[in-house]
Amino acid sequence: MVNYRQMLRLSQDPDISKRKMEQALHCSHHTIDAALAAAKAKGVSWPLDESITNRMLRDLLFHERGAGGVIYEEPDYQYIHAELAKAGVNLSMLHQEYCLFDPVANHDAIEKSIMTMGLLP
Repeated sequence: MVNYRQMLRLSQDPDISKRKMEQALHCSHHTIDAALAAAKAKGVSWPLDESITNRMLRDLLFHERGAGGVIYEEPDYQYIHAELAKAGVNLSMLHQEYCLFDPVANHDAIEKSIMTMGLLP
């Protein structure tokens, strides 16, 4: 995730160029330009209140992009990790189980793409 707090802080320092910001934040100049333009348009500037998180900033600055939200339901990673730790359980078995519990989703297309990647037999 982009560190918007750090980006706003660095943008206030006249001695730091965009190239140095790119290196410090590990993101492209397009991302920096878009975020700073959105912050300027929304009237957001440094210093920020300590309670404002990067996620809150992203949601505020890029609300029209869906706030970066996931359009699919996130898998239960703890369950998957626990199941994979059991002897004899593999991703193929978990995928088949998932298909049984969610018959509405289009699993044929998903299974075909997984098969082409070589993850299923």
